[in-house]
Amino acid sequence: MKAAVLYQFKSPFKIEDVRSNPMPGFVKVNVKVVGVCGRDVVIWKGGFKNFKLPAILGHEIFGFYNDKPVAVYSGIFCGNCEFCKQGKENLCDSYSLIGENTPGGYAEEVYAPERNLIELPDKNFEKYASASEPVATIIHASNLAQIKKGDKVL
Repeated sequence: MKAAVLYQFKSPFKIEDVRSNPMPGFVKVNVKVVGVCGRDVVIWKGGFKNFKLPAILGHEIFGFYNDKPVAVYSGIFCGNCEFCKQGKENLCDSYSLIGENTPGGYAEEVYAPERNLIELPDKNFEKYASASEPVATIIHASNLAQIKKGDKVL
């Protein structure tokens, strides 16, 4: 498959053929659209001191799995630790992100745990895909803060 590989911080990505080596339990998603997140820009600039190159970035992934449109939840978690059992996967002891510890969506295909796939209502997700992660973050934060309809917040 073709992928955009980052070999050196602050340098252009190289488009090249790479081999996929999926982790056990991961499924292949044919990438259609991937967002460029601010986190990707920070990585590209070398903002995380221990980040290892080469890397295929991209965690805002949308594509097709078994010919069905899906979004890919980018967090990889164990599902067995105390945090995961409480529904706090983001605090998992072994938490990582697709595109950082595993190859990401700046490629023709990506591998992710099947439980991380979110079915989308239609195949026209290009219209709303770029808003999915920011909106999900806002909804999650509002739920954590227990904000209710009519509340005023800053």
